[in-house]
Amino acid sequence: MSEVIKRRIVVAEDEEGIRNILVEALESEGYNVTGTSDGSMALKIVNTMYSEGKHIDLLISDIKMPVMNGIELIENLEKRGIFAPVLVLTGYGDKELLIELLRRGCRDYLDKPFKLSDLIRRVETVVIREDEARGKIAEYIAKVEKARNPVNLGESRIGAVNRGVAVRKIEPSWLILDIVGELTEDTATMLRAIAEDNVDKGARKVIVNLTSSGYFSSYGMGVIVYLWKRLTEAKGQLSLITGDLRIRQKIDELNLSRVMRVFDSENDFKSALSEGWLSV
Repeated sequence: MSEVIKRRIVVAEDEEGIRNILVEALESEGYNVTGTSDGSMALKIVNTMYSEGKHIDLLISDIKMPVMNGIELIENLEKRGIFAPVLVLTGYGDKELLIELLRRGCRDYLDKPFKLSDLIRRVETVVIREDEARGKIAEYIAKVEKARNPVNLGESRIGAVNRGVAVRKIEPSWLILDIVGELTEDTATMLRAIAEDNVDKGARKVIVNLTSSGYFSSYGMGVIVYLWKRLTEAKGQLSLITGDLRIRQKIDELNLSRVMRVFDSENDFKSALSEGWLSV
């Protein structure tokens, strides 16, 4: 298990006996584990780690906890721009909360009671997938950062369409970049230029709408990942509207739903805005 030594896991579980068993089992597998009894303390722990430049490889969280439950914990982390992989522990009566978590992007859960061997296998799967996704993301970012082609923005104002990218705004202060037609390298280059220009001018909430894009190039994926990095560094937020199932599958291959908010439609995005859980 040398490949998992030093990987960080935070366990948020209010039942002390279960928490201690989980911490001990994971530590015996070589993980660096921090256990806590409620979501509020888990939020402080993870936030402190990230402020110190340390990412966590996995958050294991019960749904029902005192002070702050699992949904509130994940919601508060994402509002801080922290999209850690999450493995949710569910019990009898938690199903409605689980459905809400799945609607908000959570993909991994384990029903209580469970075998420790099942937990270890699930943890390994999540961590390996996250490692692979980070590697691919790093490759995409490196590829885009090397491309320094100058771009004439032309009419990048609100309402204009420039080389396949339309610009508009939606309350509260979200900039929407609609991809009109195929997301080729030429369109992706324009997308990057328009987004960066607006970020330089102070935009911190950007969403790329891919629902009208029938083709999605590898370079296009790279630009989206690059823009996520750019906005994260600027303390902002990039979200996506995918629409097409094939595009959603490409997004899921990179596990991007754990580093940015991904919606199936613009209505889903607007619902998130109205419910107040999509903010920076």
